[in-house]
Amino acid sequence: MGKRKDVLRKSLKMLLLLWVLLPVQMAFSDELILKTSIDRHVVQIELADTPEKRTRGLMHRTEMDADAGMLFDFKLEKRVAMWMKNTLIGLDMLFAKEDGTIIFIKENANPGDLTTIMPDEPVRWVLELNAGYVKRNQVRTGDRLIFPPQ
Repeated sequence: MGKRKDVLRKSLKMLLLLWVLLPVQMAFSDELILKTSIDRHVVQIELADTPEKRTRGLMHRTEMDADAGMLFDFKLEKRVAMWMKNTLIGLDMLFAKEDGTIIFIKENANPGDLTTIMPDEPVRWVLELNAGYVKRNQVRTGDRLIFPPQ
């Protein structure tokens, strides 16, 4: 009887752990919606949510799909700085608050440029897209990132 209780107890602990962790794992899909004043755009994202992934970013890549981007999650709002070291493709960068509101946009960041790109306010999210995306889709400050898509 003791062994059976132990197995049941471990099973319940596992179920509780899954119940707690499942919403966190499902908080992001592989896409988000970029909602502008004109339209909604689906962006296929790669999530950079660890220090290692954020440090590597899009370095050494020679291309990215037209409707794709890398979403940097800094876990909480803070001052962040980006640069283009070892980045081989031009990028547009959208800096957003916790709620997804875009507060700063850097268009056409040049490959390899070591200039720091940093908004005046803390942000939680940075979405990197191919250079020209912002202009082509008329993205403006005040537009929003919505994830997962609703």
